[in-house]
Amino acid sequence: MPGKSRETREARKERKRKLIINAALTLFSQRGFHGTTMAEVAREAGISVGSIYQYFQNKDHLYHSVLEERCNEILDAVRELLDPDRPFRENLRAVLRALHELAERNHSFFRLYLSSEHLPVLEEVRERLGTRADVIYQKFLSFFTEMMEMGMKRGELREVSPLLLAQAYLGITNTFFFEWLKGNVASLKDTEEFVITLFLSGAEKRE
Repeated sequence: MPGKSRETREARKERKRKLIINAALTLFSQRGFHGTTMAEVAREAGISVGSIYQYFQNKDHLYHSVLEERCNEILDAVRELLDPDRPFRENLRAVLRALHELAERNHSFFRLYLSSEHLPVLEEVRERLGTRADVIYQKFLSFFTEMMEMGMKRGELREVSPLLLAQAYLGITNTFFFEWLKGNVASLKDTEEFVITLFLSGAEKRE
């Protein structure tokens, strides 16, 4: 039964890859990029150092993969919530609530991605990997731009640049994520209605 054996082998490889990703996320968020070694990731994952290099070329590749893969998982989860037949405000509320719940469950990822160390480190990593753009941020920006376009098509948002609206929205929400990570905001859920009202006060179409 060669098909079954091959499937089992692929599943085993994927489980090991996830082990490495999860271990790296834990250590990178606790110690930062420069304070984490591949040997420490291997110990955390319970595998040999050599095994890591079967999946990731180097620490740069691993770091970028951790961020990009977790970002993709989060975007996949919130993308499913968009409903073109639902009022924009309700789509906005559903996505924001889901992001807040995901942040609570993925504290390590949000702490790593939004930490003060992240931006300069990611810039270094991008240069070494030959990646010129912040692909991770661009994916979030693209998603919210699409969402703003959806609101405009429904006639609920002002006819302005959807990209600028998306950037403005991310600026507002990221402020509260930063404050939450610093311990200045006890619950992201408590900020939802304020964020929605603040954003729509400038973005909503007026008769």
